[in-house]
Amino acid sequence: MTAHGEQTAALREATPDVGVVRHSSGTSGLESGPVVRRSLGVLLPVGHPRAGERCG
Repeated sequence: MTAHGEQTAALREATPDVGVVRHSSGTSGLESGPVVRRSLGVLLPVGHPRAGERCG
């Protein structure tokens, strides 16, 4: 079982009070919602053609 699967299984058994997952798949029987929204970033080597570009 994956770490995500282990965490959701434990939550269904009420072992931990809260869990943190990256997405809500496989959470039937549990309530989920966003807590924090953060932008994602990418690390590129110096001199990479896309280095220094900004999105959106």
